Amino acid sequence: MSTGHIFSIFENYRGNATKKLILLTLADFANQDGVCWPSMTTIAKRANIDERTARRLIRELESEGAVATDCRFRQSNVYSIVKPAGHDGGNLPPGGTAPPEPIIKSIEIGKEGKDIGSTSTTIVNPKALELATLLHSLIAENYKRRGFSVPSSLRPGTWAKDLDLLHRLDGQSWDDIERVIRWCQADDFWSQNILSGAKLRKQMPSLLLRSAPTQKEDDDYVYPTDYGYKEETPTIEERNARARAALEALEKK
Repeated sequence: MSTGHIFSIFENYRGNATKKLILLTLADFANQDGVCWPSMTTIAKRANIDERTARRLIRELESEGAVATDCRFRQSNVYSIVKPAGHDGGNLPPGGTAPPEPIIKSIEIGKEGKDIGSTSTTIVNPKALELATLLHSLIAENYKRRGFSVPSSLRPGTWAKDLDLLHRLDGQSWDDIERVIRWCQADDFWSQNILSGAKLRKQMPSLLLRSAPTQKEDDDYVYPTDYGYKEETPTIEERNARARAALEALEKK
């Protein structure tokens, strides 16, 4: 996924919304040079259109200079995101740049068809995309550290929606989400189980408790145990006094 191209398209492309969605789909599959080769079926499915329409719109993007296509026989075409130019003529160099922090506005990342002729827009905060990328990078590091290649099925572009819902609907703060992401990927057990945004959202209640930083214990705190309560740890003087009392008791016997 080319995050730079995604932000460039969001900020600069002013053309048709469906063509913008196609550009975002290509950017989601693209490397940092903006090159990708998803199938036409995948592109059409992501854009919620038929393949014939997808081909036509890609040709229009080619004529706008936003995409270059290398056609291959019996294989998926290779697409290069050249420049996210819009009707206003605005361009960015390949790769683009991410917007400066803090990010405060929401961005449109896709459409889902409800029925024929009816669509709804899925909106996520850019912070969700940022944390989805963080989760993917930490998962990738764990795979490489264990000597495995990173599965191509791990696509952070599809995780941003789950993280956005985790924040917007479930009420979790971005700081807590980031803390849990870093904690679970550093934990030997959870790093093998949290491998997507959806799984993170599902396990969030448990992960919040497990990853919560421990508070500094009070000097007079009594620690609970399975058998009741354990007294605070005795000092060296108290231990010596108990030992002398025990020896005196033995001598009297």
